[in-house]
Amino acid sequence: EEKPGRDLLDYLEIPLRYPRAMWIPFFLVLGLSVLLALVAPRKYRSGTLILVESKTLSESMVAPVSAEGIAQRLLTIRQVVTSRTRLEEVIKATDAYPEMRDQPSHVVVETMRKAIEIRVQASDAFVIEYVNNDPYKAMMVTNLLATKFTEDASALREDLTNKVFAFLQQNLDEARQAVEEREIALRRHKQRYWGALPEQLDSN
Repeated sequence: EEKPGRDLLDYLEIPLRYPRAMWIPFFLVLGLSVLLALVAPRKYRSGTLILVESKTLSESMVAPVSAEGIAQRLLTIRQVVTSRTRLEEVIKATDAYPEMRDQPSHVVVETMRKAIEIRVQASDAFVIEYVNNDPYKAMMVTNLLATKFTEDASALREDLTNKVFAFLQQNLDEARQAVEEREIALRRHKQRYWGALPEQLDSN
């Protein structure tokens, strides 16, 4: 004989038929969740999105960004943002870990480095996130990291622009000097062989 099937009402009556097997685990899990919510320390995550300006050169002059290039860019950004000098400045300015004032500086720096996460989004933006028990300090550290990175990027770009301009100016000066020397050599040649040049033979 086939076993009779159960409808929705039978399943709804299970807590009434087996109250201990239903409600004891339910209240245990609920109490444990509430206890963990009260005891566990709260952590706040602050993040900022930094957009990278696209180059104004044509695609024929700029190579497309590959996955390997993005990975290299992420590694470079992470090294710049999480450098020890940078993190020591941020820790000193924000007092991010007051409970670790007695600890060596490299321990505090390593703690902050583990709390920082950097992700590249597409090829023109990346996200800096930081986790701290204090929401205000989480926001301040993230803001300071982003500000210092943009300042360094602007200074690096300005320095690179000056170097490129100096390089182009040097090449221009060398080319101008080469042209002037060639003109002087040509003028001396004409003066030395004046009257014997091919364009002067007919008149002679």
